[in-house]
Amino acid sequence: VGYSYESHSQLYGALSSAALASLDKFEPQTLSTLLWSLARAKALTSQVAPSLGDAAARLASQFSTRDLSICVWSFATAGRMHAPMFDAIGEVAARRIRGAPEEVSTQSIVDMAWAYATLQHSVPA
Repeated sequence: VGYSYESHSQLYGALSSAALASLDKFEPQTLSTLLWSLARAKALTSQVAPSLGDAAARLASQFSTRDLSICVWSFATAGRMHAPMFDAIGEVAARRIRGAPEEVSTQSIVDMAWAYATLQHSVPA
């Protein structure tokens, strides 16, 4: 028996509602983990993605580079574009990669490149 979002939609609906109600309390890693989880469960819906994307854009400078890549990977996996988040994350990631490339994992680089390419979003110069 395979997993399906539909079989757990009530649970994910309740989790998403609770998350949206307390977004101002989320730490950066908590938000990236939530995004990853929702994307993996096919539950990053059009109802929650805009608010979660806005929160990720606001927190972009506070994320670790790994968490930045998880956020954009999550949206790309769900097929959801949130341009303000992609722009904010792209700017922070580019600055970090230019400033200390040895501190950025190859996995983060690959995940970010895949996410931007998948959603055909321009990478900041």
